[in-house]
Amino acid sequence: MTMARVNLTQRFIDTVKPPEKDSTSYQDTTVRGLTLRVRSNGLKTWVMRYRWEGVEHMVTLTGDEKLLGARLWGQSIRTDVSRGNPPHLKVIKDQTINKTTIEHVASDTLAYLESQGRSKSYVDACRRYQTKYVHPAIGHIEVHKVRRLDVERLLRPLVSQPATHNRVLAWISLMLTQARKWEMLTDAQWISDIGRQKEQPREAYLTDAQLDRLIDALTDTTTDYCVSFLMLTGARPNEAFKARWEQFDLNDAVWRKPAANMKTKKAHTVPLAPEAVELLRSLKEKGRSNEWVFPSPHPGRVGHLTTIKNRWATLRKVADLGDANLYDLRHTFATRLLSQGASIKTVQSLTGHSTPQTLLKHYAHVVNDDQRAAVAGLMGKRVLKSLS
Repeated sequence: MTMARVNLTQRFIDTVKPPEKDSTSYQDTTVRGLTLRVRSNGLKTWVMRYRWEGVEHMVTLTGDEKLLGARLWGQSIRTDVSRGNPPHLKVIKDQTINKTTIEHVASDTLAYLESQGRSKSYVDACRRYQTKYVHPAIGHIEVHKVRRLDVERLLRPLVSQPATHNRVLAWISLMLTQARKWEMLTDAQWISDIGRQKEQPREAYLTDAQLDRLIDALTDTTTDYCVSFLMLTGARPNEAFKARWEQFDLNDAVWRKPAANMKTKKAHTVPLAPEAVELLRSLKEKGRSNEWVFPSPHPGRVGHLTTIKNRWATLRKVADLGDANLYDLRHTFATRLLSQGASIKTVQSLTGHSTPQTLLKHYAHVVNDDQRAAVAGLMGKRVLKSLS
């Protein structure tokens, strides 16, 4: 093979004669490393040479590319090399990505959620969806090979469980979104086309009788103090778990929740009922708390309370609360306020819902019942009498 350095032109490329044997290469003087290779059979190919960490690498451009296109291609390679992303590393990266399965993406996504400070309950729920539903069906499939049909087959048995169906779908969507961000996947827009199942809204609240039984079942423990606090404030459980004494002004009966603890990621200040202040003073006097209002009850463990799932299960059984969950204490708080005539705006300011519209979405049934009661009997008997 012979080599010559030439100021290449399109006319030269079109008219150059092939060598009698082997090939001849013509180095371009405009783009460093770009070479036109002409074989004895007349075949012409473009070659781009570059050095990376002291080693020469070569990339070949197939097809009948004109000079301008070849120079643009060569220059793009030089740019990639200067930015630390040479073609040969792209090939290695692509080969690695092509072996990345859904299970690998799931593991990375769970680790990412934990690093972002997502709640333990949320991460654990995602892990359950992966272990129980996703892994057996598509966990072994390479992420770039997953298709809509694979996901629809996975979800088909869950149609009768709308809530589970939608949460598993949301978890898969989150994984594919992360895979795109991590350049493991070029596109998975089809995931947004898979329809969610319609869920029956569950806005349960405790009756007066259930509240009485729950109060009777409470004991003098940190976890039960937390349950009482949730009943008196309507706070989200996670807001109470992460509450520090520095957030409270018991003299002014105010709780200043930091943005980091809020679902809306906005700081929120709420007044405290006298009973809530009394509960906090009692808890402080007992000397059980450190910086956290509700510290971990486990001996030797530092930090705040993270869950009262087991205790709530016991309370639910003892107080005969049916399938009520801890969040129903918040629903009960808001429902009773609305039923007693508090305005939507007032309740929203106390519960920390992002907007009055968000609150209405959850508690419209309470407002509708109050409206129905307000108009019940309004001139009704007189109107009916006039028609009889």
